[in-house]
Amino acid sequence: MNNANQNNINIFNVIRAVAVICVFIMHAVITIKTVANSVVPWFLYTPAWGAMWIFYFISGYLIGKGFYKGKYKTDIKGIKNFYISRLIRIVPPYFFFLLICFIFIDPQWFINNTQTVFRLLTFTYNGSTGIVGIGATWFISTIIQLYLLAPLGYRFVITKIKNIKFAFFVILSIGLIIRFVEYDLHSSTFFITIVSPISNLDLFFGGMLLNSMIMDSTNNINKQFCKMFSWIFLSLIILASIILIFNGGVYFCMYAYVFPSLYLLSMLFLVYSYDTKDKIQNVHLSIKSYTILNPVRLLEFLGIISFEFYLYHSNILDIFARLIPQENNNIYIFKTIFFSFIITCVFSYIIYIAIEKPANKYRSFLKERND
Repeated sequence: MNNANQNNINIFNVIRAVAVICVFIMHAVITIKTVANSVVPWFLYTPAWGAMWIFYFISGYLIGKGFYKGKYKTDIKGIKNFYISRLIRIVPPYFFFLLICFIFIDPQWFINNTQTVFRLLTFTYNGSTGIVGIGATWFISTIIQLYLLAPLGYRFVITKIKNIKFAFFVILSIGLIIRFVEYDLHSSTFFITIVSPISNLDLFFGGMLLNSMIMDSTNNINKQFCKMFSWIFLSLIILASIILIFNGGVYFCMYAYVFPSLYLLSMLFLVYSYDTKDKIQNVHLSIKSYTILNPVRLLEFLGIISFEFYLYHSNILDIFARLIPQENNNIYIFKTIFFSFIITCVFSYIIYIAIEKPANKYRSFLKERND
């Protein structure tokens, strides 16, 4: 097998990159409108919430893969090791981010808001109040809360399922029902439907359950067709999301309450078409592997640093939106987006190398010791 055949994309890092770009551009729109009151083109209203739905699904799928392959056990020791592994993965870069915000952005806010800070530190912060950049950390709390449910959900629900296709239908139906009930009760779209782990159980556990279909699947001509279809499907959903967000009103409600299920379907197709039991190990990601053999793999770099990118992008956007002259609306908008994106990538990579990568090595060391 030659290198060209082994230089396929890492689908999970590419999906992370697509999602984090959607978050970044939408937050750039919000920042630019707040700082400069500029009129922003419609095509920049990318679905940041849609990106979160993608992250929920991918997180559920990869966590589920760990349980299906025996990496995580569901006895008391195994669950404890699972929780420790997740905390080591998230706590160092997340707490370092909070420290940076405390030192360089607004120490007084942390001193005056001890209750909110406590919630930030205990992963119970499901809200948006705070200084610039802090609001986006609600996702960290929500995903940790879903992690808490993962071992029990796998042991007592997923492993008991016999009819997988019917189970997916039930998951999709439950997700829609929960969100329609929230809509009917006039619940807060953000604080209940978007932020609540309950409202996103279908995405997370749908991702976990998909493993049951992939464990024995192989690469074939049908999956090649499915790859093309799934990318087209996801692209159309993102485009439709942009249009609905831009138009607002009842259209925005459709995006918030119905589209999570469409994102779930698109991720089912996309991950199923790429991840197989006979998947070939890729060549190491390098300049040669993406510039010569497969340029799409450049997106993987952004996927690898996506956690740090997500944490820091809002603060960097706010800085550049205030620094760049506003003499021309379009030039100002695209300069802000471009320079903020580049600096966020560079800064995120530094933090990844300094904090997340060593933490991941320590996770691997603990796993080997426990095994």
